[in-house]
Amino acid sequence: VFTDSAAEALFQTKVMTAAVSQYRIQFESGDVFTGSFQATTLDYAGDHNGERTYALRLESSGPVSFVAA
Repeated sequence: VFTDSAAEALFQTKVMTAAVSQYRIQFESGDVFTGSFQATTLDYAGDHNGERTYALRLESSGPVSFVAA
């Protein structure tokens, strides 16, 4: 979730520079993926009343750990 424009700008930079970074991805179920990923795309949709949705694509760059809730 982007809570400010600084977070969005940082992710845009990571996509544009093909940076590999550590990410921790947690789902509503509590399941968690952790590992190194390259951010490859950031798409926007649904601009309505100041709200929009984001679609991120991350590609793993090494081992990924998984912890089930």
